[in-house]
Amino acid sequence: MKDLTEFPTAYSSSEKLLKTQRRWMPYLFLGMVINGAIWSSALFLMKVTPRTYTSDWTLTLPGNVSSTNVNLPSLGGASSQATSPYANQSQDPRETYKFLITSEPVLQAAAKQLNMSKEKFGKPKVAIVTNTTLMTLESRGDTPEEAQEKSLVLYNVFKARLKELRTQEAAQREAGVQEALKEARKKLEVSQQALSDYQVRSGLASNTQIEQLSSQIEDLRKKRAELVAQQQQSNARRKELGSNLNVNAPQVADALILKADQLFQQYLKDYVEATAKLGVLNTKFLAYHPSVVQQKSLQNSAKAALLARSQSLLGYPLDLANLEQLNIGDTSQSASTREILFKELITAQVEQQGLQANAQELDRQISLLEARLKKLTEYGSTLDSLKRNMQISETVFSSTVASLDANKSNLFGSYPEVQLLTPPSLPDVPKAPKKKLILIGAAASSFFCINALILLGLRHRMMSIVMHKFEKNSNFK
Repeated sequence: MKDLTEFPTAYSSSEKLLKTQRRWMPYLFLGMVINGAIWSSALFLMKVTPRTYTSDWTLTLPGNVSSTNVNLPSLGGASSQATSPYANQSQDPRETYKFLITSEPVLQAAAKQLNMSKEKFGKPKVAIVTNTTLMTLESRGDTPEEAQEKSLVLYNVFKARLKELRTQEAAQREAGVQEALKEARKKLEVSQQALSDYQVRSGLASNTQIEQLSSQIEDLRKKRAELVAQQQQSNARRKELGSNLNVNAPQVADALILKADQLFQQYLKDYVEATAKLGVLNTKFLAYHPSVVQQKSLQNSAKAALLARSQSLLGYPLDLANLEQLNIGDTSQSASTREILFKELITAQVEQQGLQANAQELDRQISLLEARLKKLTEYGSTLDSLKRNMQISETVFSSTVASLDANKSNLFGSYPEVQLLTPPSLPDVPKAPKKKLILIGAAASSFFCINALILLGLRHRMMSIVMHKFEKNSNFK
């Protein structure tokens, strides 16, 4: 009886297992189809996707600051400074280079060198390393050699483009400087011509002439002061001699005239001899003695001849007292002290007159030079102004020329120098397809698909149980 009672239970379990297997068969079949599709797609993707190789290379932009200073003594100076490309925080030259290296002209030129289309050449991947001066680049190719060649060609074309842009920038700067240089040269020529014309018109070549003229006037004034001192000294000496001799300079001149005349001296000698003989006779005889009267007559005749000759020589009458005052000795006698003093007096008189004439001439020259100095001083202010204008023009011109030369040496103003830090690599493994990623993706897809089917099957079973209980309860009622 026990076996018979257990048989329906065993039969019921076997039936349930069969139902369960039938229930899960669609999900199992669906899982196999989906997984087959996933893995087939993965294998097909790995087989069909062409292999792509990536060549890596790195560029760096040096951040050093270079400057050029040109000093022109007494003219001016010029300076050219290439500041750090990273000085402006709102502008990074690497961003410019990133745009430039991926620009249409660069890519087309690089593709043309490799005889391929721009689409075939592709666009490199450029990345900027933060807080550094580095740029990393990647170029893709179907083969390792092609990827490396693309990188090398792209780098060379990029450098050529940079050189072209620098040349254009330098040409633009030079054109601007040349225009400024032309204007500066024109202003310099105008200022030079104005200065030259004014120098010819005024007769003033430089302020050195004014200095020399002032120095010359001072020398003449010193010389005049010395002449005045000499003149005063000579005048004092003349007055002293005249006072001692009781004569003046004209009288001394008359005395020398009389002494130089032979006839006057003969009359003077006759008068002296007659006077001497008369004196001797007066001691011996009375005044009415014939000898005395005769000698007196000879004396009067000599006196008359002497006075007449002196008046003829001097042009005015003289008496014996005046002749005695002017008497400086006989020509046959050696020079007396009185004659020597007379000559010194005449010399002093002549010297005084010469010094006075020299002083008057110096006064005239000083007046002329002072008038010229006043005029040149007025011209000098205008000359200084013209010279300053010319010097400013020379400074601007020289500084512009120096700036032109300095700008030629500054080739990396807007486009700083770039260096190839690491050359393009020759890849040994393909960048794509990535088999590991494909397999991992396929496995993950299979895992999620199986889980989804299991959950879907469990959900269907739970729904069946709920429906069965609901039907059972309905029949019982």
